[in-house]
Amino acid sequence: MRSYPKNSPRAAGRLLALTMIVDGNVALSELKAVYRSRILDHIALDDDEFDTVLHELCNDLLATAHHGTVQVDTATIDAFLDDVESPELRRNLLGRCGASRMPTAGWRMPKPSF
Repeated sequence: MRSYPKNSPRAAGRLLALTMIVDGNVALSELKAVYRSRILDHIALDDDEFDTVLHELCNDLLATAHHGTVQVDTATIDAFLDDVESPELRRNLLGRCGASRMPTAGWRMPKPSF
């Protein structure tokens, strides 16, 4: 997995992207909702940068696939969460995207449908 500087917009954007792909798909309606919600403004990321982070995350996860299955272990999720230490940035991100959508330890990404 690639790394981003701690508390950077890209580190926060990766967490948001992870919440979007937890079901194995990224729907156009989800992307439109993110753009309309202005959550990216709250984490200082523009639409194009978020698209890049989303694609990088998908590529990184697919590079670790075994027999077509992507598994995200506890250590990886912890590392992603550790990259966003700032309480304000966490509130801006998780309070607006709904922390209940965050994957839990041992989460397995469903096989992509594309």
